[in-house]
Amino acid sequence: MKQTFLIELSVLTALVVLCIFRTLQSRKKIRGSVLFVLSAIVIPLLGNIIIASSESPVVCNTGYMLFLMGTNLVLFTLIDFSFQYCAFTSVNRRVMAVVAVVLAADSLSVFLNNFFMHCYTLEETVLESGEIYYVLKSGLGHYIHLAISAVLIFMIVGNFMWKIVTTARLYLERYLVILLSVILVGLWEYRIVLLDRTVDRSMLGLAIGGILLYFFAIEYRPVFLMTALHELLVANMTDAVLFFDVDGRAIYANKAASEMFGITKASLSSSAALLGDEITGSEFVENGSRVDHDFRRQVEIKNGEETRYYDVTCQRMEDRRGNYLGTFFGIGDNTQVERERRESLYRQTHDLLTGMLNRETFIDRVNHILADEPDESFVMLLSDIADFKIINDIYGRERADGILQGIANAIRRTAHEDTVYCRWGGDQFAALVRKKNIDPEGLEKKIHASLKKGNEDNVIKFPVVIHAGYYAIQDRSLSVSAIVDRCRLAIAMVHDDYQRCVGVYDDKLRQERLWEQRINAELPGALSSGQIFPYLQPQYNSRNELTGAEVLVRWQHPSEGFLAPYRFIPIFEKNGMIAKVDLYIWEEACRILASWKGTKRDGLHLSVNISPKDFYFVDIYETFISLAERFGLDPKKLHLEITETVVMNDAVENINTINRLREYGFIVEMDDFGSGYSSLNMLRDMPVDVLKIDMAFLGKTSQPKKAELILNNIIDLAHQLNMLSIAEGVEMENQLEMLKQMGCNVFQGYYFAKPMPLEDFEKLAA
Repeated sequence: MKQTFLIELSVLTALVVLCIFRTLQSRKKIRGSVLFVLSAIVIPLLGNIIIASSESPVVCNTGYMLFLMGTNLVLFTLIDFSFQYCAFTSVNRRVMAVVAVVLAADSLSVFLNNFFMHCYTLEETVLESGEIYYVLKSGLGHYIHLAISAVLIFMIVGNFMWKIVTTARLYLERYLVILLSVILVGLWEYRIVLLDRTVDRSMLGLAIGGILLYFFAIEYRPVFLMTALHELLVANMTDAVLFFDVDGRAIYANKAASEMFGITKASLSSSAALLGDEITGSEFVENGSRVDHDFRRQVEIKNGEETRYYDVTCQRMEDRRGNYLGTFFGIGDNTQVERERRESLYRQTHDLLTGMLNRETFIDRVNHILADEPDESFVMLLSDIADFKIINDIYGRERADGILQGIANAIRRTAHEDTVYCRWGGDQFAALVRKKNIDPEGLEKKIHASLKKGNEDNVIKFPVVIHAGYYAIQDRSLSVSAIVDRCRLAIAMVHDDYQRCVGVYDDKLRQERLWEQRINAELPGALSSGQIFPYLQPQYNSRNELTGAEVLVRWQHPSEGFLAPYRFIPIFEKNGMIAKVDLYIWEEACRILASWKGTKRDGLHLSVNISPKDFYFVDIYETFISLAERFGLDPKKLHLEITETVVMNDAVENINTINRLREYGFIVEMDDFGSGYSSLNMLRDMPVDVLKIDMAFLGKTSQPKKAELILNNIIDLAHQLNMLSIAEGVEMENQLEMLKQMGCNVFQGYYFAKPMPLEDFEKLAA
């Protein structure tokens, strides 16, 4: 009998030690408290092993001391465990201090039993097997020990009972299993004590209790808790969750699914068709029982004018043997996120005012189209609103935006379905069109019709003029921006023509553009190498005496030969490089005048032209003062020719500059008077000394008599204003005689001489 009990104790001790090692490997916060309990249980187990394995009363007494004192230590660690496990940390220290004192006193009483025999005595008993076993006979101290143990066990039970009462039902399981283990161990202990069996087997229950405590505190995962948590988690998910059985019937739908798809208890048992094949897929709806694979996709569902977007996850559910259990659907309503994403994408790719593609997206689309369709012919179009800045300034931003929106709508109405178009920027719109779908003449009609339609729609409320550039794309190596630039060049051809609205980029325009780029690049070298030089056209008075000359610019190009002024002057006027040319010619004119000093030509003057662009790029006053001082010139010998357009911009500043030059002594001439938009205001405000009249004035009219009358009055008016008059472009004798009769002072033209090199002029003036 003792042998059997000894085996039981040894096995349980080994199991407790194994639990100790397993606890050491755990990372749970409670592991320290569990470790103390298991370690404490080993002590009374060893005491029982000593009792069961010895027949010596002294040795057995030592075993009983270990058993009783070890039991106190176990009770202490169990009290600590109950506080830790139930999270009663606020009272833990105070109560544990009292418990420690009580158990320490009881352990001291057990130790003193060796001297006073007040707790227990040992009585020798011969078992049926003939073995000797020393049975503990309780004294007052032992009964006190049992009472203390009972109180502490009730305290432990009370801790767990209180936690069960006060905690959420979801967590009952984790406390209930420990409580039941403690109660069962307690009942086992006192059942053994009360039955007063010969061999005290109460320690077996205590060891088993320690093993159960380890299992439930360290290893056990609360099944009901996990199940409840999963159910709550799924039930309260914002995504819809549905489960269909093997027959395709919906057997579960969480709250989100019910709200999202209007599923009721009555409709829950229906087939997968309750979601529609947009969600589940047509194959699942038709089969109604299974899907062959998992999938995840985005679904777009239109309900009237509203569109909603869903993220659908489908999972085929199988058990460990691979048997089909059913189908799980997780459905997230992604409408708000998708709308925000699309809105963000729209803002990145579209012009917000007109709803058209923006420039960057248009360029990307065009590049892809041209690369994907190398054999297709395409045309690039660019539209431009004439004087749109003026419209914007006069009528305001809101109305100007209305015009842009109206043009955008007109483009949508008239454009072919596969045309790609965008708002290129400002008031410009670009479009890539298949060449077979458009021609320039048809485009002219469409633009006029669209503008008319816009006025009918009361969108475009102003007389808007639109020009378009048309370029049939040939060189696909060009960037889209370069292609659009060619359209812009085509617009420049018709920009001032209010009858035509479409300019076509052709080889001639391309050659002109290349020529512009070429001479712009060659100008610095031409100036430094002497390719550009002055020509002089003589001027005569009414007595046919040579009075001076106008200095003109010419270019002897090394490969193109002698360049007429019209081939480069307008280009330099447009881009502002005329200032470099003029500076060079002014200096050459001053050098010529300086070289005439002390010669027969000393009394002659030279006239130089000042471009309106020179006022932007050059300090006119400082430049001419510096030249006069540098070459030691009488400023009256250097005449400065300006045009009326000088006062079109910055009139006050420019007039002030001209006045200062006159005060210094320079003679100022107004060139081409009468050929532009001259008015009496010009004569009143412009500080000039000479009116220079172009004889082309007479050739531009079908009313020659009226023109002669006006010309005569201009000359008279000049005299009355104390101005000299010069007529340029005099080619015939009858013109000269008429001008002399009118009182014109100086004459210039082919009748006298063409523009000539300096050497020829100096021979003429010798």
